[in-house]
Amino acid sequence: MPVVFFSKFILEFIIQSIFVFSIIYTIETTNNTSENAGLYITCFSLSGFLNVFVGRFVDKFNDKNKLMIFGVFFIFISMFLFPLTLKINIILTYILFFLFGLCGSSLVFLSTMYILNSSYEKKDLVSANSALTFSDAIAMVSSSFFTGLSMQYFGANGFFIPIVVFFLIYILFNIIATKTHES
Repeated sequence: MPVVFFSKFILEFIIQSIFVFSIIYTIETTNNTSENAGLYITCFSLSGFLNVFVGRFVDKFNDKNKLMIFGVFFIFISMFLFPLTLKINIILTYILFFLFGLCGSSLVFLSTMYILNSSYEKKDLVSANSALTFSDAIAMVSSSFFTGLSMQYFGANGFFIPIVVFFLIYILFNIIATKTHES
């Protein structure tokens, strides 16, 4: 179960970094207004309306771990597409944030919850969900701190440094966890 908790931690870290600092990044690197940057967050939030459909998809998909890993990879790829879509077309950026919320957040969140709920007995679910909530809270606080420090020292492009570092840690952790699980 450490893979599930750590994957959820990484997800929350990245999402909070995007939620808190994407507006600052957008305003500092483009001529967009804060209103346009706020619309990115709105598009991200709108994807939550489709969680029911994503939940049905997660329920039908057999390998929840692969689904969770795909979601985290999609989050990482969308971070590299973000500056590119800002320069090409603002509508593409809105679509990217919507897909980020739909495929990344919803997919990983629902896969994580499905794995967590199917891995524990009913009497242990409360403590498992409490531990997951605690992990999320630590990720939210630490993401704001580390992303803020990174942007303070490296400017607007420091926005990506903590995300890349945490993603690389996630990949290494999954490789090691997979090899030890197979042994």
